Amino acid sequence: MRRYNPNSPRERSRLFNAVESANTQLAGFRKTRRQFYEQVAGQHYSSGKDYRSKKVPLPMLAIALGIYTRRLCPVEPRCLTVAQQSHLASVAATLQEAVNVTATEIELGKTLREVVQDAIISPIGCVKMGVTTGDKVEIAGVLHDMDQPFVDPVELDDLIYDTSAARMEQMDFIGNYYEVPTEYVRENKMFRKRARELAQPAQRYTADRRDNDRLSALGTGDTPPNWEPLRKKTKLVDVYFPYDRLIATFLADNQSAPPLATEEWEGPEKGPYKWLFYDKMPGNVTPVAPAMLWYDLHMLANQLFRKSARQAERQKTFGVASGTTDDTTKVRDVDDGDIINMKGQGITEVTTGGVHQGNLAFAGSVKELFAYVAGNIDLLGGLQNQTQGFGHDKMLTEQASERLKDMQAVTAKFIGEIFQDLGWYDWNNPIAYTPVKKRVRGTDIEVETAWTPDTKLGDFIQYSFRIEPHGLIPKSPGERLQIITNLMGSVVAPWMEQFAAQGIEIDLEKLMDIIADYGDIPEFRHIVRPSHGDYDPSSRQGAGHRPGQGHYVRENVSSQQQPANPMADAAQQQAEPQPMEGQ
Repeated sequence: MRRYNPNSPRERSRLFNAVESANTQLAGFRKTRRQFYEQVAGQHYSSGKDYRSKKVPLPMLAIALGIYTRRLCPVEPRCLTVAQQSHLASVAATLQEAVNVTATEIELGKTLREVVQDAIISPIGCVKMGVTTGDKVEIAGVLHDMDQPFVDPVELDDLIYDTSAARMEQMDFIGNYYEVPTEYVRENKMFRKRARELAQPAQRYTADRRDNDRLSALGTGDTPPNWEPLRKKTKLVDVYFPYDRLIATFLADNQSAPPLATEEWEGPEKGPYKWLFYDKMPGNVTPVAPAMLWYDLHMLANQLFRKSARQAERQKTFGVASGTTDDTTKVRDVDDGDIINMKGQGITEVTTGGVHQGNLAFAGSVKELFAYVAGNIDLLGGLQNQTQGFGHDKMLTEQASERLKDMQAVTAKFIGEIFQDLGWYDWNNPIAYTPVKKRVRGTDIEVETAWTPDTKLGDFIQYSFRIEPHGLIPKSPGERLQIITNLMGSVVAPWMEQFAAQGIEIDLEKLMDIIADYGDIPEFRHIVRPSHGDYDPSSRQGAGHRPGQGHYVRENVSSQQQPANPMADAAQQQAEPQPMEGQ
């Protein structure tokens, strides 16, 4: 198959025609995305007062977005590296820690949060991956460390792709716009001299859309007429051709100029761009965003509440007099509880306006419908308890939305692919050096080591990276405490004797510290505390006796039956000697 040639004026013209067509088709999605984010931000997110914007008294869209983002995006994502063969396990563990260190250094959690939010609000979330090598220090307008992988979010306003394809695997091109200082373009010797000499500062309005229509202009207001940028910038566009594994950089505002750079893609197999979406529309490459299904109910609920608020503001109560002038004055000035004489027929109290109860009830129904359509967000977000029991509520929360579980699986696969590529870059970096710490199995000892090219063993395809969906859900200290106490009662207590036989001890002092910390009860440390050497185990009745020595008598005296405690019983059975058969 003949490869695409970006140096050919004819083929370059066809490319930019396809890019302009994609921008035209994406314009509606970009406009919808901005409308959605306007509702998320609310009326007050603006540097200037926009009297055309309407109040958002019930920010259902923002509430749902926050709940799903917290459920889908880990604060500090970490991966699990698995080797296909057992003798590679040690290398896999070192590579796992190196990749996790890289993810922390590049603040992958912040990037993922932006992308997950965009995948919920926009049709698609996207990241661009790569590594800065040689004297490259500027990629997509962001400074990156030398020889370190980067993962940058790409907004829909800057994203371009082949919208004529039916599936993402069939796209002919993918790319994104970005701006860099004009001086950098002109002085960068990695760019072709004939092309970089044509670089000009970006115009206020681009050929495909107005800059003021971008989401970034949502909170900036009107630009002063005498405003000038501190540093003039040139708009570039990177385009990746999946079939040819070729990536090219062009001047976005000069379609006749030759490419600034063209190079073979030597990175991971799936290319530099990765997608996150939750609902695929058959026959269309652009997916459906979950927020598209929520937006109408959000707008309807706010329209009803705004109408009810206006009715409440118009509510008045006043008197209508049918008597003499003296009567009206008396009624106006009378104090509560006083008695007055009236010559006329009196004054009738009249109330006008007020909230229409039917509309208010309908607004409440719409709010409940929104929670239903959005996947029971009342339960997912812990906004209200549905039952009297905490355990039952927890069970309902876990079963609240099968859609959430599906979204978690999709997000985990997306994050796993990012970690897979980060591992690929660490694996193929000839000068890699990442200090890591590894815990010795079965101990609290940590050994300092490093990931270097000499650490590699086998082939990279023998290692896989994954993120478990349950790892995406952050756990509160209270939830962690409940899990620990349940495990102590259901797992540790019944196996106390077996643990002791294998030399496994239970650090009760550490357990008490965890209970005090996670339960936010520091006083608990003063209630259950170490004896500091005052306690003599030999003074305990029966101490020093072993099974088969002497005579053992066990006597229980209790005024009333005590509740069963499996942990205490197991511990007592382990500590106390048992009588031999026949004694």
